[in-house]
Amino acid sequence: QVFKGDDAGGCGVIAELKGMHWKPYQGGSSLPCGNKLATNCTISYHQMDCPEECPYLAPELHFPCQFSCQRAAACSTSNVDNAFSDSEYGLCSKCYVTGCAWCDSETSCKRCHHGFYLSQDGKTCIFSITSSGWASAVFYTLLGIIILLLVTAVVYCCRGSRSPNDKENRANLYMALKHRHLSKVQNWDLQSNKKPRVWYPLMVDLAKNNILGVGFALFYRSVFFVLLVSVIAAILEWNTPDSSHLVQSAQGTTDHLLNA
Repeated sequence: QVFKGDDAGGCGVIAELKGMHWKPYQGGSSLPCGNKLATNCTISYHQMDCPEECPYLAPELHFPCQFSCQRAAACSTSNVDNAFSDSEYGLCSKCYVTGCAWCDSETSCKRCHHGFYLSQDGKTCIFSITSSGWASAVFYTLLGIIILLLVTAVVYCCRGSRSPNDKENRANLYMALKHRHLSKVQNWDLQSNKKPRVWYPLMVDLAKNNILGVGFALFYRSVFFVLLVSVIAAILEWNTPDSSHLVQSAQGTTDHLLNA
């Protein structure tokens, strides 16, 4: 109902954002500076008149029916793209200089956002990290290392090994890789002539299947047992009445017997 408006009164400012909630606007014709306002006008913003201390109307980025009155230097606070304070129309208009916080024309910047600095001609806001040169230095250093590694690998493959034990080393490497492959945890079926080793399924029950010995299954059975006991204890705790009442009842019974 805040945004319902009054048809009899025509379009204008209908709501003001206070904190996290929209409230019906009660400020009259004098619009506040910097506050987010809402309008029910669908054609233009000419019906809204910002005060002299903040004469520029700044539409919101995602909601055209919402706006605020800003000073010339604060146009980009509502919409980073509208950093140009257009005195002709009294609007915060689009600025084509990326990173600019205050434009004195559509293509000329007067002050850049934090993290940028203005070029000498005022046409560009330069990112401070890239301007210092260290980012480019890191990139080219990493690129040089990668190229050096690739060249080393190609040269080594083309040149080959000159060690007198080259054949023995290759044979040992082959046997080591074969041993590593056979040592992987897989499901062995020695009765099969085609595929004696297959991968275990992803959802295999580790508490029942003997995969890495009896201890592995016992460990997961103990985990399941502890989990089951915890669930039973939680259920009993939830269904058991408050023990403080039982203690008070027992104390009351004891006092009654002593007094008797």
